Order: sequence, then C-alpha cells, then structure tokens
Amino acid sequence: MKVFVQFSDLAQTVICSVFGNPQDPTAFPNQATIDDTDARYQAFINPVSVVDQMWAKIKAFRDNRVQTGGYQASGKWFDSDTFSRSQQLGLVLMGANIPNGLQWKTMDGSFITMTQTLAGQIFAAAAAQDQATFSQAEVHNAAMRASANPSTYDFSGGWPVIYAG
Repeated sequence: MKVFVQFSDLAQTVICSVFGNPQDPTAFPNQATIDDTDARYQAFINPVSVVDQMWAKIKAFRDNRVQTGGYQASGKWFDSDTFSRSQQLGLVLMGANIPNGLQWKTMDGSFITMTQTLAGQIFAAAAAQDQATFSQAEVHNAAMRASANPSTYDFSGGWPVIYAG
C-alpha cells in the first residue's frame, strides 16, 4: 500500500507527518509517496521508546568494554576479544599439556610465559571482569529507568577498570 508522507528535510531520512492524500507542497514541503513496508515509515509508526534507545546505548557501551577492555591477571593485561577468549579457553583445556616455555603476548606488547596456573588466572579474571561489567550495566539500566529524564542519563561512570595502554 502506498503512503503519503512528509519528511523533515530534503534528505528524506526522517518522516515527520503522514497524510491520507497529497497535501499542498507549499504548506507541507518535502512530501513523497512511499510503500508502507518502507523502513522509514515503519520507524515512524512504531517508534522505539527513549528508554529502549538508552538501554541499547548502555548495552553497546558494555559490549564494547567486554570486547576491547581486556582483563588483568598476574600483573598483566590480556585481550578480551572473542578470538582471544577462545584461545584462552583452549589453554585452560590444555591444562598441563601447555607447551613448556610458551610465550603469550599481552596487551602492552610484552610477552609472558604461559603456564597452567596463569591460564586459569586469565580465565578467572575474564569471568570476574564480565560479571562486574554486566552488573554495572544493570545498575545503569535501573538508574536510567528511574531517572526523571532517561534521554540525558549519564552512564559513563562506575565501570570496572579496563586497559588504558
């Protein structure tokens, strides 16, 4: 079905009005006729709430910290991206079969000798960092929802320390 819409500007990215038929273009500039399946129309008739938008921002911030922030074990920072996590899990599974003298690169570019104990410490640090990060996201979610103005809620504080190198 075709829909008569007015866009907020010539870029035609945001719909600001919907009509039953074409309108006077001098009174209602930036008009167009689009299909009712158009994503811009769907966004107009099904707006995402401010709270849902802010929660999505908090989760994106959380997920970025999980994937890029690293975690500290044995005085060194280790990468926390998905690929590194799978390698680190492999080390835990190898246990005593980790090759002697295996050198592991840390986030600061230095190398450390990998051991079964260190692999376990890295795994535990990852779990603790994830738990703290996800918990802080939930703290911010609750505070944002209780806020008088969720759209301006500042969720930048209170997160666990990440690698700053």
